[in-house]
Amino acid sequence: MGPREMELAMLYDSFTITAGITAELVGLTKLGEGPSLWEGGKAGPGGSGIPVNTNGGGLSFSHSGQYGMMLLIEAYRQLSGTAEDGVNGLPGKQTNAKTAIINGTGGVLSVTANLVLVADD
Repeated sequence: MGPREMELAMLYDSFTITAGITAELVGLTKLGEGPSLWEGGKAGPGGSGIPVNTNGGGLSFSHSGQYGMMLLIEAYRQLSGTAEDGVNGLPGKQTNAKTAIINGTGGVLSVTANLVLVADD
């Protein structure tokens, strides 16, 4: 299973550009094409592409220094079907995804870590 087979992406977005660069570096897009994930609302609710940051992202959801665990929680909510209540004015369940890639960036020397979750049937 590779990055482009993921059905949901939760990407740490301490700055607007961070999510686009991260999408490229984790393999969701080719280098230089990260921002294309968001063109025309593709990554948003009801979009035609992979859903990204279904809780609205860290820049709109919480203080960027406290967002890491929220990525995990939202991915779990989407994969497990428990996202019915929605957050931050966004719809709850936005995807029928069974796989998710989660990326966290920050800390000393801006380290990064990735986690892949797969829903249990």
